[in-house]
Amino acid sequence: MMKAHHIFTAIVLAVLVSCAVSCVYPFEAELGGESGTFVIEGDILIGELSKINLSYTAPVSDPGNVSTPKTASVWVEDDRGGEYSGRDAGNGEFYVDLTEADPSLNYRLRVTNGDSGRDYASSWLRVCKAPVIDSLSYIKHEDKSILNIALSMHSEGESYFKWRYHEDWEYHAEMFARIEYFPPVKNTSTWNGGLGVIEDMPYGVNKYFCWDSNDSSEIMVFSTETQTEDRFVDLEFHAIPRDALKIQTLYHIDVTLEPITEDAYIYWNNIKTNSEYNGSLFAPNPSEMAGNIRCLNDTTEMVFGFINAAMCDTQSLFFDNTYERFYKAMRNIREEPVAVSDRKEWISRYTAGWIPYDYEDPLTPSVTMWALKDMVDCRCQGGNKN
Repeated sequence: MMKAHHIFTAIVLAVLVSCAVSCVYPFEAELGGESGTFVIEGDILIGELSKINLSYTAPVSDPGNVSTPKTASVWVEDDRGGEYSGRDAGNGEFYVDLTEADPSLNYRLRVTNGDSGRDYASSWLRVCKAPVIDSLSYIKHEDKSILNIALSMHSEGESYFKWRYHEDWEYHAEMFARIEYFPPVKNTSTWNGGLGVIEDMPYGVNKYFCWDSNDSSEIMVFSTETQTEDRFVDLEFHAIPRDALKIQTLYHIDVTLEPITEDAYIYWNNIKTNSEYNGSLFAPNPSEMAGNIRCLNDTTEMVFGFINAAMCDTQSLFFDNTYERFYKAMRNIREEPVAVSDRKEWISRYTAGWIPYDYEDPLTPSVTMWALKDMVDCRCQGGNKN
């Protein structure tokens, strides 16, 4: 799934494609701002810290060149004159503390773009009532070789929802390294005649255990509008392959469920359709995806983004493969570990992507066992020691 600014760039490209096949007259895309159309992302989340992102869509001529305003101000207003200032975290990120905000009031987001000197405001919004996550569960599909995370929820008075998740997991390498190789560096203790040195590795700095994390990036919305109750039981929303390192040892997920308005639901569904079917003649066009943010200085300026005001519910789930025994490693054809007795081989092995992990026999430390680095060092799989 594409990041938001790439999604919006895709929409601009879709406009150009559709015009190329249907318009007789020349067309020039008006991409306001230095780098593209102004994008305002985020929601007004009552009772918590709300994150707002400001950016420009990448120019069609350079899709990878995404930029953010050099200076900007962000704040939230309520309909009784209260204001909540946003803290600038850099790189277009702002945080607004709404932990003490009154959910019975109406709110809107305000932004000043220092690049252009223009002011922006969302529509006035009621606060959508918080849903209840009744449970999170995992469902093992042995036949499909996947682990599905499922959500059970109910709500009173709200029928449209968006959710997001954050996941963390612990995993380990294939082999536990008890020794470490230091390549030769002149005028240091590792030189050793140009051979380098092998030393015992303290357990506390092992390369066996690692941790990694991920935030959801896809657009996830659903509706209970066609149901007799605003309720779902075991809605499977996140599939993890059985051979994924995420579930090798210990997995944790936080799921946040946010109620949204019908307009927000339509908007995000259209964005999702355009990102998945970019350029299709049957995809919604940008005029059908107008957000609820307007430029107060120039009402003709196009602005991307849709702000929602809501109270959310968040729940957590752990999956411990130590007990579940569901994870199944994918079989790879790998080079087998080798015993190295000639120290002159150390540097060539190391240069070729091998590292030592143990002695062949503790009584004969001159012979060391070597394996490919990604079999021994867990950091090669993208995680870290934090």
